[in-house]
Amino acid sequence: MEQQGRPRLDQGHTKSPIAINASLPLHDGPSSGGLVAATGTWRRFRDRIAYLVFFSSVIIGILGLAILLGEVLTRGLPWLDLDFINNFPSRHADQSGVKAALWGTIWIMGLTALFTIPLGIGTAIFLEEFAPDHWITGVIRVNIANLAGVPSIIYGLLGLAIF
Repeated sequence: MEQQGRPRLDQGHTKSPIAINASLPLHDGPSSGGLVAATGTWRRFRDRIAYLVFFSSVIIGILGLAILLGEVLTRGLPWLDLDFINNFPSRHADQSGVKAALWGTIWIMGLTALFTIPLGIGTAIFLEEFAPDHWITGVIRVNIANLAGVPSIIYGLLGLAIF
């Protein structure tokens, strides 16, 4: 259905320069032989080589990780039992355990989550909904974005160095 008042481009009306350039193809497609076909063949070959190199690199990394994990599990699983988890550290290797370290880690993680989750959620709600839009909130938002981009191990190493 044709709209009233608007000329169709194929009715002999002159086209604007923009319409002429927009309707022209960028190229005629691959030629029979010559530079375009050789370039396309070389690109496909190069892409296949790059794919094989990167895929084999990933496979080598995964195989190395699997071998390492298997070695750790085969040597460590015979020593992992309830006595190892429920005993405190000892000078004797067969009586030693990880109870103090395990419970200390659980306590630290629990208390940290207890304080930081409400504080973080409250800060986010305040900054998004109630904080006035001036330079201090801008600085806080930029710092939060920068802190979110840094891996947590860096903060751990920084804290270890400072304290």
